[in-house]
Amino acid sequence: MYTFADLGPAISAGERLNNLVEEIELADTVGLDIAMHVGRILAAAWARPTPQGTGRLVEAGRLGRKSGHGYYEWRNGRPLRPATTGAPPF
Repeated sequence: MYTFADLGPAISAGERLNNLVEEIELADTVGLDIAMHVGRILAAAWARPTPQGTGRLVEAGRLGRKSGHGYYEWRNGRPLRPATTGAPPF
């Protein structure tokens, strides 16, 4: 029998992953080019490095919902969830 203390770290990790997915979907929705531009402004203001994965997608023309492809594939204005196995698209 597991206790909450045993499961707490796994639940916490799952919540963090869920938040990450929501943030990635938001970036895909507004446009990865826009998200990258805002990210560069924030990175400069906070003296932090800029994440590189989004830049590669933008260079490939994968801008998110507006191009039909980004971190997700988009159909009828809705993201198709990526498979839970295999490498991520970035």
